[in-house]
Amino acid sequence: MKFQTPKLLLLTLALVFANAAARGAYAQRAGGSTTRPVHAHSFERGEELVYVAEFSRALLKKLDVADFRFIAGKDERMEKANRADTNVDAGAADYSLKLTGDVSSRGFFSKLFNLHFRERIESIVEPNTFTVQKTKRVDEQGKRSRTSESTYSNGKVFWIERDPNNPARTPRTASAAFTGQVQDILSAIYFLRTQPLELGRSFEVAISDSGRVYQIPVRVVEKKRLKTVRG
Repeated sequence: MKFQTPKLLLLTLALVFANAAARGAYAQRAGGSTTRPVHAHSFERGEELVYVAEFSRALLKKLDVADFRFIAGKDERMEKANRADTNVDAGAADYSLKLTGDVSSRGFFSKLFNLHFRERIESIVEPNTFTVQKTKRVDEQGKRSRTSESTYSNGKVFWIERDPNNPARTPRTASAAFTGQVQDILSAIYFLRTQPLELGRSFEVAISDSGRVYQIPVRVVEKKRLKTVRG
């Protein structure tokens, strides 16, 4: 049985997550539809969000599939002097945002299909331009494990992936050019929260994954009120 990888689950969740958090983003704005986010963002003060992914159809309805945990906050250690190699503009903030995402399999579904995975992503983002600077990822699927790091500098992303179980194996590498803002899979979720998600609005988000850059179309087609334990 072929199953979606955790990073695809993250992409699937992105718009739902952004829509659910949109009201918090609107409170930060005085109006307008610019694609440049307004600094500062509510999640900079520190935020942790937990989601449970489950099936919603047929016999598998309400069957848990995975846990999602997102943590956001300031990384005061990332000062301008320590970010010289990322070529950040002189007007950049004197700190960075640190975003952490953790996705892991759970429940009966995991046991039934002997499917065990966990993916941890750490993104460092410049808060004024909301452009990702560095991405670290640990991808575990059963006995298979991979670690990777992406760096973004001078309009180019460089990606390297290693096998921690086989250090002698030649690392995989890839690179690609980009212009303007770019996100990774995790920072894209938070970037969408900074946008005015009016019904009918369409735009594209440049998302980098595994050393490639993709223009992902986004269209706001519906708003829903979601029930949460708190908030």
